[in-house]
Amino acid sequence: MCTYHKAQLKKAARHGKVDPEIWRKLNANFEEFSEHGIEPSMPLAIITGEREVVRSTWGFHRRFKRKDGKPGSDGTGLTAPKAVVNAQSEKMETYMWRDAYHHRRCLIPVTEFYEWTGPAKAKIAHRIFIADDYCFFVAGLWEDTPDFGICHTMLTTEPNKEVAATGHDRCLVALLDHEIDPWLNGETLSDFHRPDGMFQVESNVPNPRARNKPVQGDLL
Repeated sequence: MCTYHKAQLKKAARHGKVDPEIWRKLNANFEEFSEHGIEPSMPLAIITGEREVVRSTWGFHRRFKRKDGKPGSDGTGLTAPKAVVNAQSEKMETYMWRDAYHHRRCLIPVTEFYEWTGPAKAKIAHRIFIADDYCFFVAGLWEDTPDFGICHTMLTTEPNKEVAATGHDRCLVALLDHEIDPWLNGETLSDFHRPDGMFQVESNVPNPRARNKPVQGDLL
């Protein structure tokens, strides 16, 4: 799963096929955090199916049944809300994702994302990107909630050849140009799996979270 990515739009000389005005608005909304890495529960700008650029927080907030079986402080037997940052593309018709999949799709701008593999105390960071100066768009879902405002999650799929070579078992659904409008329009993609050769991978790169341990978010 992906729990860390960058969206350095100011450095992107090229980008996925979206309307120039949308790209301009996206850049304007990214001014405050475009140079920093994005982690769960952090804000960024996304593009909705209505082609609007909105501020959103990364992760659908959900409560789950406590594993210890205890009632918890509120007596519900549920956990505190957790940010679910990735959604498996194979599960779009399940209860958790069905409504957003059919009614609230979005694009998340990404210039590179990171995955970690290896033992817990010796993890290796892998930088995954299409080109150094390119911003691509990841298929996403969004919702507007009274407690957390607008939130989004990113779709993942089984890894293609180059991502699988890192030892990681999931990959972001980075959309090809001809898939962008159909995705936002609510159409069914023919295949969520990404073509081999789509990404470049640099392994054993400096940990972009130098001050923090890699965190595995929730994936459903």
